[in-house]
Amino acid sequence: MKRITVIGRMTRFFNSLVYADELPFDVRVFNMICLAGFVATLLSILGHLIERSTYPIWIIKIVMLIGLVLFIYLTNRKGGYLVCKWLAVIGFCDIMFPLVYLLNGGFEGGTST
Repeated sequence: MKRITVIGRMTRFFNSLVYADELPFDVRVFNMICLAGFVATLLSILGHLIERSTYPIWIIKIVMLIGLVLFIYLTNRKGGYLVCKWLAVIGFCDIMFPLVYLLNGGFEGGTST
């Protein structure tokens, strides 16, 4: 009996999101962007854990993680690619990034230069 490892499951999951022939090219690119954003958000949470950031940053990062997982689910299981694309543009670019910028010090913070 073949035993499926965690790495094997993760590889199969990644291949089903990125290399699946039944998905259109733009959906595969969206999946790659969401997966990269998920990893980047996890690394950002680790950085905020090390520097002991404020609670609003934690809430925003957790909302971003939930949003990315929801986007991957809706895009692949429910076929809501266009809705997810517009929610990502409006939610992350117009709401989340300015909130993170302002809560990290804004113009006088470390990201202004």
